[in-house]
Amino acid sequence: ISDASESLIQTLLSRPRPPLMSSVTLCGTNEECDRVNHQCLNELPGDSKCYTSSDRGDCIMLDRIAPKVVVLKVGARIILTTNLNIDLKLVNGRSGVVSSLGGDVVEVILDGESNPVTIKKFKFSSPRGSRVQLPLKLSWARTIHRTQSMTIKSKVHVVLSKLHQPGQLAVALSRVQCSTDLSASGTFQRPPERGEVTAFYYTMGDDEVG
Repeated sequence: ISDASESLIQTLLSRPRPPLMSSVTLCGTNEECDRVNHQCLNELPGDSKCYTSSDRGDCIMLDRIAPKVVVLKVGARIILTTNLNIDLKLVNGRSGVVSSLGGDVVEVILDGESNPVTIKKFKFSSPRGSRVQLPLKLSWARTIHRTQSMTIKSKVHVVLSKLHQPGQLAVALSRVQCSTDLSASGTFQRPPERGEVTAFYYTMGDDEVG
């Protein structure tokens, strides 16, 4: 990567990490996302509720398309994991906050909206079976892969460790409109470079990165 990009990374590392509960943490692995999300959920006051899926078929394969158990609290940051209703903008990647918890449904206030919407369990299907589960995930932390093409309007903290795929850092750094909204932690080890990724880094000297 370019000298300007190296300098930018050092600047991000020098900034204090924003509060976990009011920012988005971008990670290279699901394991790191789960760790941050569980920490935030535990810090949130109130009782948690577990939603367990109904399955048919190979549970191990189904784990790849939806979690067996979704644990939520009122006030939890969430993200939709599938398209429910495009006309109502209930689409994969839309984020919001849990406003109430019911038996098999959850009410969510989506970002930018004032009225709650009801989210019901959804049938996820694979060639080896199906899983009926809430199409929701905690979203204080997200994988970089999931945030592709998104613009995140809150502060963003990037965990540099375990970024093993070419282009992951470029995607993470371009999720915000201005580099002043970014901070980072960990040690970045450059994966094998690709031409288009290298070209991106040469644009990173300006404040505007999204």
